[in-house]
Amino acid sequence: SGIRDAVVAVVDAPPGSAALIAFVVTEPSSRLSAASIRQALKSRLPAYMVPRRICLVGEIPRTTSGKPASRPLLAEIDGGLCPSAWGEAPT
Repeated sequence: SGIRDAVVAVVDAPPGSAALIAFVVTEPSSRLSAASIRQALKSRLPAYMVPRRICLVGEIPRTTSGKPASRPLLAEIDGGLCPSAWGEAPT
């Protein structure tokens, strides 16, 4: 599939509603983009389950118990970790 790891979180999105954001780690040889991942998800999931924003990251931080830690990723969103604009609203 080209995806090595991923985590999805709920965030406050403009204008004051909740939205899903996905952080995705791709395989080194993968040519996947956020747009291609979104398109694949749209063909498989209901619109409300497709993340409004997809950020490609190098790794997903883990807690000491090995669970994905989305807070460090969420803290960096507006700091440039995921420079793309908010994805389209679900239709």
